[in-house]
Amino acid sequence: MKGGIASARRESEDLRSILRAVYQKGGGRGLHIRGEERTGWFIVRRQMSEDSGSAGDMSLLCLGILASGSGTNLQAIIDSVERGDVPARVGVVVSDTAGAQALERAKRHDIPHFHVDPEAFSSKESYEAALLSILGREGVELVVLAGYLRLVGKGLLTAYPGRILNIHPSLLPAFPGLGAVGQAIGYGVKVTGVTVHIVDEGLDTGPVILQEAVEVREGDTEETLLERLHIVEHRLYPEAIRLIAENRLVLEGRRVSILPPGERVKTNPGSATPTAARN
Repeated sequence: MKGGIASARRESEDLRSILRAVYQKGGGRGLHIRGEERTGWFIVRRQMSEDSGSAGDMSLLCLGILASGSGTNLQAIIDSVERGDVPARVGVVVSDTAGAQALERAKRHDIPHFHVDPEAFSSKESYEAALLSILGREGVELVVLAGYLRLVGKGLLTAYPGRILNIHPSLLPAFPGLGAVGQAIGYGVKVTGVTVHIVDEGLDTGPVILQEAVEVREGDTEETLLERLHIVEHRLYPEAIRLIAENRLVLEGRRVSILPPGERVKTNPGSATPTAARN
């Protein structure tokens, strides 16, 4: 529903059927795991079949943005996509907050957008089932948290293994959780920064994709430091998405490696072993 804001209240959705729908749309082909330790490699970019008939924007990596507030990182992503800097498209924006500015940003760019009220559901599982229904219907392949102030639950993690991103205003593992900027100032560190990471079951504990340091200056307040952190965030988040869209990330255990420009990850036919190939 283009430009619509809806409250999703249906709790009767069967989570397993929703997950099947997500995988049938290509959502289950992003992460390749070897063994019990959840190590392996992943390509988030959808592999288009020769007879799919997809063309234009539909061949781009489809992003689903979850946001709770003003959506400044959402705006940075939209701007990067519209400039052609990131080979992706924003398929849908979903907020858990009625009247969030992020929804207005989506509306201005003619992006499907929805308000899903968590209080309308009896459990986190049913709330995330509603999210998955929307993400699956829009063909989302990569979920991007942009100021989404809720811990991601099992439903989303199962449907999008290794394909949920978050950005955090510290150099993780330092200062996880809420209030990271205030924590950095209170601790007296000289350097903090920004981290883009893959979301896992913990609080800001997933594998790191990109990090960039930001100096903490004498006399900094939370507001002045956050202003400089936002500048980095708005550059780093689109860059991480671009690397994923170009198939240039390899995950082994907790380590994310970035392939050089002109190379991408692919699999050998009949093998689960990743190889780097030049375009």
